[in-house]
Amino acid sequence: MSNKAMSWAIEVRGLPINTKAILMLLADCHNGSTGQCNPSMDWLEERSGLGERALQNHMKALEAAGLIEREYQYHGRGRGSSVGQFHLKIGITGAVLGPQKNAPAKECARKNMSMDPQNGAVPYKEEPEGTGKSKVDFSIFEEAWKLYQSCSLKASGQTKKKARDQWGRSVRKADPQEILKAIRLAVEARRAPKDFIPPLPDMFRWLKDERYADVLREAKPRIVETSIEDWKTAARNYVDSCGNTWPAYLGDPPHYSTCRAPDEILNRIRRLLADDPAAPKIPQRSAA
Repeated sequence: MSNKAMSWAIEVRGLPINTKAILMLLADCHNGSTGQCNPSMDWLEERSGLGERALQNHMKALEAAGLIEREYQYHGRGRGSSVGQFHLKIGITGAVLGPQKNAPAKECARKNMSMDPQNGAVPYKEEPEGTGKSKVDFSIFEEAWKLYQSCSLKASGQTKKKARDQWGRSVRKADPQEILKAIRLAVEARRAPKDFIPPLPDMFRWLKDERYADVLREAKPRIVETSIEDWKTAARNYVDSCGNTWPAYLGDPPHYSTCRAPDEILNRIRRLLADDPAAPKIPQRSAA
């Protein structure tokens, strides 16, 4: 979120409450470092509680007031267009003029202009930008996407772009490494399950519904009950898959310095993979 954009949105006067709410949602998605603002329409509908038509009407009102500008992406070959970017016209801090009841028609035209701040208004304050979580590490997403797609028990029609967009929103609320752990656990639970277990939905939906939180919550008791046999089984599967298989309930895999496996397990894995150049390197554990 851009502090500058949100402060500006709060100060804008004269908008209907729902229209202003949309402006504040756009400000919440504004990146102060890059100036980009590209929330999906699905996200705006979900957060505002408005339908598509109502949302479009409020967008038109904001555009007519000179507060935003929509930049469209044209898909070609008769596939229409969609909003690819919103440009916020930060700087209008006074009232926005709109149609007045009983006013002459010529005075009802909406004017795009900046007005002097009203008396008593809080002076506009520039906020330092680029200090928030404006950048998303999509390298972790790539690992998460690959792991999610490795599950044989999942819904068809997985959409990477939608999942990537939702990932950017999800990591604002949750640690990306924790989400990755939850995906490992969800995938592992679907490898030859003993009982019925539902397939994983579209990754976009799984992230949007915050199912990673449920998975991590359910996994906590299993971590306490871990036995040495669990570690040995996990180590065998890890070696057999050249480092691609590791149950999420055991935490980070051996090639992470934060792996909780006993020293004897790590030493065994390190020894068995020593001659395989394609295998991940198992870091030495520092002495306490």
